[in-house]
Amino acid sequence: MNEEKNLLLPKGITLIALIITIIIMLILAAVTISVAVNGGLFTQGGEAAKRTDIESAREKLVTAITAKQMEKMYTEDGVTQDDINGILSNFRISGR
Repeated sequence: MNEEKNLLLPKGITLIALIITIIIMLILAAVTISVAVNGGLFTQGGEAAKRTDIESAREKLVTAITAKQMEKMYTEDGVTQDDINGILSNFRISGR
């Protein structure tokens, strides 16, 4: 009798349980995509990347100017406008 009961017991995942799981996952994915797009997540990420690039360039410029100041610290002229223009030209920025 016990052997007959073991043969009738369900084993594994049923097709209905699998379909319900897939539907729930699709709903969660749709909600996540909707929040990401409508919430401006991609826009904010792009703006943050631009700000990071600007700050990185600013830091490189400050470092280059400081290095030039250290190089010319003990000369009579110090850092001249031509020195600054040379540094700015390396960054493709025009000086005054």
